[in-house]
Amino acid sequence: MTPRFRQSFVVLLAFIVACGLGTFSEVTIDTTSVEDHGLTLSGGAPKFQFLAEHDGRVGETSFSSGRAAYANDHNGIVLESGEVVSHAQAASTKPSPSAQSPSSLSSSTMLVWKGDVLLRAARDTQAFEAAKKLIQALLKGRGYLEAVADSNKKQHLSTRCVTPDRKPVACPPYSAPRFEILRTWTITWRGEDFEDVMAAIEAVPGRVRNVTLESKQANREDVSAAYKDAEGRSATLVKTRDTLEKVMERSGTVTEIASVVTKIHDVTAKIEAAKREMLRTAAAVRLSTMRIRLEEDSAYEVVIKAPAIRANCTTLVSRVQTTFRRALAILTQGVELVVDLAIYAIVLGLPLTAVILAAGKTAAHLWRHRHYETLA
Repeated sequence: MTPRFRQSFVVLLAFIVACGLGTFSEVTIDTTSVEDHGLTLSGGAPKFQFLAEHDGRVGETSFSSGRAAYANDHNGIVLESGEVVSHAQAASTKPSPSAQSPSSLSSSTMLVWKGDVLLRAARDTQAFEAAKKLIQALLKGRGYLEAVADSNKKQHLSTRCVTPDRKPVACPPYSAPRFEILRTWTITWRGEDFEDVMAAIEAVPGRVRNVTLESKQANREDVSAAYKDAEGRSATLVKTRDTLEKVMERSGTVTEIASVVTKIHDVTAKIEAAKREMLRTAAAVRLSTMRIRLEEDSAYEVVIKAPAIRANCTTLVSRVQTTFRRALAILTQGVELVVDLAIYAIVLGLPLTAVILAAGKTAAHLWRHRHYETLA
C-alpha cells in the first residue's frame, strides 16, 4: 500500500467517522452565489447563519469573510434579525427598497407626516351628509381611525335691510339678532398611504356639490434624533445591567445580592421604556396622521326687505304729518294714563278711604269712653 493511498484511506475513514458522530464539515461558498439567491449583504462580508439538523440535533454556524460552515439536510437560513427563511423563500425573495429594519431606520432620516384638511359644506343642503359618507368610504380599509367627533355650534348671522329695489336702508330698531346651529364633524386617520389619501380628500369637492376645500396643510418632522437617543440609552443600560449581573455573581452577603437585584430591576424597567419609545417612533414613521374637519357653511347674511321710502320724505308736509302723528301718539298715551289713574282710584281708593274712616271713628269713641283706662 503506497503512502498516498494510505493517506487517502485515513482521510476517508475520518470523514465516515465524523458523519457517524453528527459533526459538520466546512465548505467554501462564494459571496456572488449568495447574492444570486436574492440576499443582499451589507458591509462587505456576509453575516447570516444556517440552521442544520443531523441525527436529531440542531447545529448553528455563522458566515464570516466569505466562508461558511453548513450541514447536510439543513432546514433554512437564520438572518441577523432572528427570522428563519427557507431556501425556497430565500430564492424567491427580492430586496424591498421601502422595507426598513430598526437598524436601518436608526442610521437614516426618519420622517413623520402630519396633515390637516378643512372642508365646508353649504347649509340647508345634503352636501354635509354626502361628503361625510364619501370621506368614510375613502378611508375604509386604508389604515385605521384614531378619533371621530361630532359637535354643534351657535353662530350669529348678520342682518342687512334693503328696499324692494335692492337699495340698502337702515334696519328698524326692533329687528332682533338671528342665530343658526351649524354642525361640525372631525375625524383623525392614521395609515401608510398619506399622499394618496390627501389627494382623495382634496378631490371630494369635485365629487360632491356645494362642498369647498377651505384649507389643507401637510407637515413632516424628523424624529431620527429621538430614535437614536432611545437606542443609545437602551444599549448603555444593557451594558449596565450586564455589569450588575457580574457584580451580583461576586456578591457574598444576602444584603448585597438584594441591593444589586433591585438595581437590576430598575435598569431593566428603563431598558423596556427605551425600547417602547423606539417602537412608538418607528410606528409614527410608518403610520402618518391626518385630521379631516368638515363644517357647515353659514349664510353670509340675512336680508330684510323694508318698505319703500318716498323721495319727498323730506318735504314740509311729511314733517307736519310726522309731527302730528307724534302729538297724537302722546295725547293718546296721556288719555290712557288718566283712565288708568281713575281705575286705580276706584278700585283701590274707595276701600282704602272706608277703612281709614272706620278706624278714625273707633279711635274717637274709645277716647271719649270713661272706662278707657280699664279697657286699655
